[in-house]
Amino acid sequence: RMYEQKVGQNTRLFLPDQVIHGKFASVDGKVYGYTPVAALSSTLSTLRLIKDHIGTFFDNGGVPDWIFNFPKEEPGSDNLKYLEQQLMHYKQNTNKHGTLLTTGEFTPTQLNRFDKDMEFKELAVYYTGLIALSFNMPIHRIQQAMGKSGGSSSGNELADSGYWRSIASFQNYLEDLFNTQFFEPRFKVRLIFNKSYKQDEVRETDILTKKLSAVEQMSRLGLPVNDQYIYSLLNLKPQDLLEEGEE
Repeated sequence: RMYEQKVGQNTRLFLPDQVIHGKFASVDGKVYGYTPVAALSSTLSTLRLIKDHIGTFFDNGGVPDWIFNFPKEEPGSDNLKYLEQQLMHYKQNTNKHGTLLTTGEFTPTQLNRFDKDMEFKELAVYYTGLIALSFNMPIHRIQQAMGKSGGSSSGNELADSGYWRSIASFQNYLEDLFNTQFFEPRFKVRLIFNKSYKQDEVRETDILTKKLSAVEQMSRLGLPVNDQYIYSLLNLKPQDLLEEGEE
């Protein structure tokens, strides 16, 4: 009943109480373990191959693939050796864009033109959009990356709100996870993330103000509600309340 972790050639064993137990996605309460990155493994692999293909092109001098054919030359002839030396010479950065002279019957054949601004651009943009959507990136930001219109401002604001709200929800999950399993029992402190989307904080403050007004009206009307109801209405957690005798 130990957890084994391997990093390179190193292996360590951990007891269950030495591991912070968190799960990204679950089905029926059980760990599903199929994260967006795992679902996108083939997409990420293709993007990597596209980048490697273009990188190799520039690493080889930024020159398309060619076949240089001497129909009447024997293998290892002086002309072939001379051409090979010249090609190695022109592959160096300092010697690019020079002029190559050959003699004898000679036929060059271009294998890959590579005359586009970026090969496989549409495929790369499409795959990038798939990755962004899998992480709830607002659609207008993906459209901007594709060079298209970003939609209406009101729609963009709603999409941004939903995106940042999903991040805030995951931040809340991580706060509870690390606080209950590490910071509170070990150090008697709490981890609190700064929320990046301030507009949601403004909305939450406005909602809290209205709830406080509702609580005041309940008190004036003498409604028979207990403190626990008020705490839940104001979304107050037990750790937010002062203990008896605490200043």
